[in-house]
Amino acid sequence: MNVFGLVGYVITVLAGAIVPLIVLLALFLAGEPPAIMALWERGEVRVETHETVLRDTGYGTVEFIETRATGPDGETRLLRIAGDPTGTGAARLFPVGSVVEVHLSPGGNVAWPEGETGLFSHVAWLAAPLVLLIVLKVVFGPVAAGFFRRFPHLDMREQTFHAALTKGIALISFITIPLFVLSLFWSFGGTPTWRWFAPVEQAQIVETAIEPFEDGQGWRARALVEAPGVAFPELRGADGVFGDRAHAERSIAGLQAGQALNVRIYRHRPYVMKIYAFDFAVIAATLVCLLIMLTGIVAIARSVLTGR
Repeated sequence: MNVFGLVGYVITVLAGAIVPLIVLLALFLAGEPPAIMALWERGEVRVETHETVLRDTGYGTVEFIETRATGPDGETRLLRIAGDPTGTGAARLFPVGSVVEVHLSPGGNVAWPEGETGLFSHVAWLAAPLVLLIVLKVVFGPVAAGFFRRFPHLDMREQTFHAALTKGIALISFITIPLFVLSLFWSFGGTPTWRWFAPVEQAQIVETAIEPFEDGQGWRARALVEAPGVAFPELRGADGVFGDRAHAERSIAGLQAGQALNVRIYRHRPYVMKIYAFDFAVIAATLVCLLIMLTGIVAIARSVLTGR
């Protein structure tokens, strides 16, 4: 390989391999909790205190509640849950004395409970095999081509090598891209469709209220509940902001303090047992994505079997 070929190869590796790996690493490290949390050490922590602290966020002083727990080695860690920037949910979910299975942040003082997922958790793991195959093709493709040029009798093996990588990338793409789209559909909105796979618990309504919203520009309806595993007590599907009070009253009609009802607990939030129009749209999108996946897998399998 001459100097120009070497420079071209280095540029190709930087653009086609290093950049995708940096993006993949960013996906694994971004979010709270980050996707890489799945690889962290697991252990048990015991909640010791709930400490209220005041912090200047730049938009004013905000009150935070820190749930402090003792780790396996006696170290103090902050116990956190997803979607809980002020810490009130973790404090409500884990009273003092609770023993919790967690992922332990290496070199840090944070612990995330088992089962927590962040914004990019699914995306990172779906993107990983596709990015790694692309990097494999970019980095080793030119090396393999140079090797096979030195041995002309292995020309057919070079074609097989490139064809295998190309078909592997196509196969992973047909699987991961539809799954990525589905993860967005199933997680979207104030009542994500994933809630239908969440456990059902019996809850009790603690309070219902209708309050003015934004200086009387609307009315906000809400119902607060208590149930096992609930960190954020607002009942999703019964809350909302409406233009007039009558609509707000209708949204929580039939709900009153002390009433028992079944709810689904998803990501520590209670949801009413109700089907929405968007749920049917998600089901339709799921069928389309599954059809795309099946078509792609069959096409790649046929290409491999026929050698085309």
